Amino acid sequence: MSENYQMDAKPDVAEADIRRAYREQIDTELEKDSLMIDLMKKQIRMSHVLSAIMGGVLVLMIILSIVLVPKVTVALTETSKAISTVNESLAPKLEELDMVEVNKAIKTLEGAVGALDVAALNDGVTDLTDAISKIDINSLNKAVDNLNVAVQPLVKLVEVFGG
Repeated sequence: MSENYQMDAKPDVAEADIRRAYREQIDTELEKDSLMIDLMKKQIRMSHVLSAIMGGVLVLMIILSIVLVPKVTVALTETSKAISTVNESLAPKLEELDMVEVNKAIKTLEGAVGALDVAALNDGVTDLTDAISKIDINSLNKAVDNLNVAVQPLVKLVEVFGG
């Protein structure tokens, strides 16, 4: 019977080890499950936050479209009116414009500009500059003063008789 008792004891030890291992495995699984539940709760919170942000962006876009669409429509209408007014006023003027005459005038002007003798113009400017620089300002002032003295009696005479 003692042998039977020992045989019975071994299965109890083995069963206890299996139960302990099973409990440890269950505890490990519960810890993993607890971590997964915490992560899932965080994900749910973040999805709620992102949903709120997206809802806010949607509301903002709707408000902006309600405010901006009428203003853009008015601006486009005014622009269209301005363009049609310009077209109505310019169209007759453009039809009256004779492009052949315009081209002839441009060619005539080009010919006149091409015919200018730039060297002669430069020489004339140089001669004029030299003549101006040769004027004696002091002599000119004396001549003006002498003319003033000579004209004084004539001015007095005009004042007495008519002025």
